[in-house]
This record gives sequence, C-alpha cells and structure tokens, in this order.
Amino acid sequence: MRHPEVILGADLDRADFTGQKLTDLVIGEGSRLTRCDFTGAVVRGGSLGAGMHPTEYLECDFSGARLKQVSPGRASFISCVFNGVQIMNMMSLEAEFVDCTFTGLLKSVTFSATPDLFDDRLLRTRNRFSGNDFSGAELREVAFRGGVDLDAQRLPGGDGFLLLRQAAGILTEARKDIATWTSTPDRDEASIVTGVLLDETAMGQRDLFIATSFLTKRLSPDYAQRLLSIIAA
Repeated sequence: MRHPEVILGADLDRADFTGQKLTDLVIGEGSRLTRCDFTGAVVRGGSLGAGMHPTEYLECDFSGARLKQVSPGRASFISCVFNGVQIMNMMSLEAEFVDCTFTGLLKSVTFSATPDLFDDRLLRTRNRFSGNDFSGAELREVAFRGGVDLDAQRLPGGDGFLLLRQAAGILTEARKDIATWTSTPDRDEASIVTGVLLDETAMGQRDLFIATSFLTKRLSPDYAQRLLSIIAA
C-alpha cells in the first residue's frame, strides 16, 4: 500500500485514481470532485468526507474499487457509479447518496438519513438518499436507518429479503406471538432480533429492508417458519 494521501479543500475535475492502492486516504474539508476516476482503486482506511465542511462527488466512477473500513464522512455522492465494488465495514452516518448505482458486494454497511452530528457546517439536518439502484448488488448485513425512504431506491428482489411496511406494528404483533412460544431458546432469540428491529423504527426508520437470515439463522426450523409466517403475512 502507498503512504497516506491527503486532499483537503480541493476542486478536482477528472482526477485519475485508477488502480491506486492507498491506506488511510483522506479527502475532505469542502473538496469538490467532478467526474473523477477511482476504478479499480484499493483503499483501506481513511475518509472520503473528512473534516467538518461537506465534500461533494459529482459523477465519479468507483467501478471495481475495493473500499475497506473507509468512512464516507461528510460527503455527498451525486450520480456516482459503484459497479463491481467491494465495500466492507462502512458506516455512512453523515453522507448523502443521490442517483448512484451499486453492483458487487456491500458487507457490514450502514446508511443513515439522519446525521450522527448536527452543526452549522454540515448545512443539513437530513441526509438525502434517493434514486439509488441497489438491485444488482449483493447486500450482506446492510442496514438502512434514520428514515431512509426505501420506495425512493431500487432494492434487490428474491426470497432472501423482506420489505416490512410500517414495521413497528408488524414487529409489535410478532412479539405478542413470540411471548407464547414454549421453546425458551427460540423465544429468547426471536425477542432479541425483533427488539433490535423495533429500535430501528424508534429511530425513524418506518419501513425495514432485512435479510430473512437475520431473522431466522439462530432459530430452529419450525420456529423460523413460524416467525416468517407472522412477519411476512
């Protein structure tokens, strides 16, 4: 890996980062990157939106990039392409994504529409999150939090995921049934899992997009099916 690269307060147009291998890349403090090329870049650690002043990425291409433990920070990604990427261990708490396309693997990633910190330099109380296409991506342990409008995204289909509308009511009813289960291990595990999801709704996420394996992976087959039949009804 190359030594850390620091870009602060810069205005870059068509900058070429293709294939670069970087550790602790830091871009931020009001930088603006337009049509920059990160294809095939390998980045481990750092931030794409460092500092207190927001950074913008406009029509940038991250195709084939591998980003591990990279924070998006205070950045806005507008019409960016993330095709064939590997994005791992990313917490997006103050970043925005608008009209971006994702394919490849996203693992242990959180997107939040509610900023983690509020101050005048962020210039917003909500992170925009709309028009993004995840339909061709492999999502593992990916969470949408803080009021992300799931109807404004394209999400993967198939039997491996559930979209829970008005999730708080569904989960509350499910917990009533769970309380009657005679298998203590199954009852305890289902209570924990549904409690975690209810916490998400309490923090502003009305609808939930979840992997069925998150609900069932530690339940016995009979109780896994019972829980799914209640929640997916």
